[in-house]
Amino acid sequence: MAERGDLCAAREAADMFARAGRPEDALDRLRDHAHATGDVNCLWKGAGILLDPGRADEAVTWYQQAADCGYPLALPYAVQLLHTAGRVDECLRLRRLGWEPDGSIAGPRQVRAAEEAPVRSAAAGPVRDPVTY
Repeated sequence: MAERGDLCAAREAADMFARAGRPEDALDRLRDHAHATGDVNCLWKGAGILLDPGRADEAVTWYQQAADCGYPLALPYAVQLLHTAGRVDECLRLRRLGWEPDGSIAGPRQVRAAEEAPVRSAAAGPVRDPVTY
């Protein structure tokens, strides 16, 4: 049934592989099924399988892919995973700044000092807030 696209069957097959001590087979099944069908729950399930052996980096990657597919809980679970793994700095950075487009955890942004900012001349007229008019 999993080969025919039954969403629950694919996840159940992965569960059986994981319980049988074959997590790589489970991950392969979930990854293939997620790519073939767009089933974001497979990415979620894969991240969960990666938690057991302590493969936090891989689990965060699976959560990030789930977030890319629109899974709303992926970010908070990735934050919790990093916290549980003792990676508090990354946890806080991910919670505050999110992911970069390449999937890495965003870092602090550079902000120009006020003295480096371009000076606007008074002749240019008042600065208008584009939202208010």
